[in-house]
Amino acid sequence: NAAMIRLSSLWIALAMSAAAAAGPPEAVPTSRGTVATYRVQLLRATDADHAPSAGARQLGTAEARPLRPLFRWAHYWEVSHREVCVDRGKVGTVEVSPSRAVQIDLTEPGKRRVTALENGKSVSTLIRPSGEASTILGGYRDPGSAWFVVVSRAPAR
Repeated sequence: NAAMIRLSSLWIALAMSAAAAAGPPEAVPTSRGTVATYRVQLLRATDADHAPSAGARQLGTAEARPLRPLFRWAHYWEVSHREVCVDRGKVGTVEVSPSRAVQIDLTEPGKRRVTALENGKSVSTLIRPSGEASTILGGYRDPGSAWFVVVSRAPAR
């Protein structure tokens, strides 16, 4: 119906700040400059208690805790995850599904611009300070589910 079409075009953007006193890991200096490594997760939220796709992993209680107070879904599933290294002053893009990708832009000093792409087109962008621990972008998939992309600094190795 028309209301659901309008809802499906509504994109949710939310930034989450780090709660840990230690803060995010530092960028790693390399011969190419300073590189930051990010973990990018594609999540599906649903009230159904079965996996939305083959290979999806249900988030544990601790992983889903930041999402539950903000959204109404009973279950959160990780559909895919990737790591991407981005040089300071550059843009990195990582594919998280055949139709979805995430772009991390570090060209503006002190800022991190995260853009969710669907079929190569921008559907949502959020700009946060580069030190923020996580960025969440998302939107409605259909009346029974939503999708989220979570971008977090990967732990130092």
